[in-house]
Amino acid sequence: MSVVCMRGKRMALLILSAFLAVIVSANGDSRAQSEKANGAENIVIDGGQKGNIQFPHWMHQKNLSDCNICHSLFKQEPRAIEGLKAKGDLEKKQIMNSLCLKCHREENKKGNQSAPTACSACHKK
Repeated sequence: MSVVCMRGKRMALLILSAFLAVIVSANGDSRAQSEKANGAENIVIDGGQKGNIQFPHWMHQKNLSDCNICHSLFKQEPRAIEGLKAKGDLEKKQIMNSLCLKCHREENKKGNQSAPTACSACHKK
């Protein structure tokens, strides 16, 4: 194999590597931008003595499509629920009773058994 051919292959590999690096970087940037616009995929909510709640935010966004269903009670910002609790502007179990359980029970009546209604299904110690 000639020296010119080897240089060409090296150059092609360098160009391909640079191209792949740009694609990987762009995917990371778009994922970060998406999270800023749509919130985190999963959120851990302080659930008190019963244990924290692993909240699949992305799944609720996909299924509900209207952010105001939940965010009418709290701002669309990180740790909004904890902030309202700290200020005394959110009653204990207010979100769970007025939103979570109400919606999950409605989903169960429709036949969607993946919407949990037992405390231990969401609260994990």
